[in-house]
Amino acid sequence: MIQEVVKNIYRFTLSEFYTNNYCFIKNGKVLIIDSTESKPIINFIKEKKLKVAGLILTHGHVDHICGAKSFQQFNIIPLMNKNDDIQIKISQSIYQEYGFEEEPLFNYQHIEEGKLKIDEFEIEVIETPGHTEGSISLLIDGILFSGDTLFKGSIGRTDLIGGCLNQILKSIKNKLLVLPNDTIVLPGHGEKTTIGEEKLNNPFIKEVI
Repeated sequence: MIQEVVKNIYRFTLSEFYTNNYCFIKNGKVLIIDSTESKPIINFIKEKKLKVAGLILTHGHVDHICGAKSFQQFNIIPLMNKNDDIQIKISQSIYQEYGFEEEPLFNYQHIEEGKLKIDEFEIEVIETPGHTEGSISLLIDGILFSGDTLFKGSIGRTDLIGGCLNQILKSIKNKLLVLPNDTIVLPGHGEKTTIGEEKLNNPFIKEVI
């Protein structure tokens, strides 16, 4: 399913995991955030005649990275935090069990917390470990792409390898809740929300504020 959730930002909800992938369009260029599978996104890019600026992966879980290899045809290298290198190896070993056709095996470059500019896009990379060791969130034009760290009414699971409940709550409190209340949050699963809405209604956040 494809939906324009914010002006010029399209959400692709893909696979049995209902994972959100995003295409952020600026001046004929597109920044892709996460890639569950490549075909729907590549078809969209070709239909819109867009130039691919880059692909950033919020973490290394199988449902967020399986389509990433295919985007190298656009002469870009996917970006991901180095602390999730182990998640790539895990994803390579289990992807077929979960029904994914594209092997999550690709070259990628490491990114870390700080400012990043890719063509038209000025990005603040925020390290938010807890769901995985290398989970990141991305702040672009005042919009937060939270990966599987923060959801509408919930947070990312912490019972898988590399997960830590205390760490994810610390990440949310110290890195995300400091953003303005009207910051739009586009998560890796589920519907969009705002920082203010989550402060009021998210039962996990109420425990840390």
